Amino acid sequence: MPLEKWRFKESTRLFSEYRPDVSLPSGKMVLPTVIYDSERCRVMFLLDQERYNDDLVIFYGRKHAPNDKKLMKWDGEECYCWHGHDFDLALKFLDGVSPRETAQKRWPSHGVQEFLKLGLDESIGQPESMVRMHAAVWEFYGNRLFDLFDLRRSELWAQYSQFVREFYDLYGRNLAVPPFDKIC
Repeated sequence: MPLEKWRFKESTRLFSEYRPDVSLPSGKMVLPTVIYDSERCRVMFLLDQERYNDDLVIFYGRKHAPNDKKLMKWDGEECYCWHGHDFDLALKFLDGVSPRETAQKRWPSHGVQEFLKLGLDESIGQPESMVRMHAAVWEFYGNRLFDLFDLRRSELWAQYSQFVREFYDLYGRNLAVPPFDKIC
């Protein structure tokens, strides 16, 4: 992972009791987690060893995202502050795809398509494959990806938040509380 290139520095190591993309806590503090910070955003690497195989999950957060919570109060509302389940939405937004197209057609973002063109190496496990995919996405989108999560780019975040709301208006909402379009 080209962490140094994008000026990420390790800021936190902990054993997390939750996955930001799962509604219920795991009940066990066994999820090794490392968080890296840059001047623009945060990246969380969480290794879920509770399933049959190790599962590396990567989340993106704005600078205000707490280390140990997936929700926080922002402008008086509960919202999701770590972004992983909606990462594909962020990439589609950066690709310039409309919320309507995104809701109607499910295909990989341009950055993920570029990674898939390289071919999947069946001999590597999920953690290595996930790292390679995100590294390719970082190379493809460059600063645009990290600018999206930058607190100083409030106009860009407002556009993305509107994109997410429109996507869920069209695609439908689930019963999550708060709804998945409550992001910060």
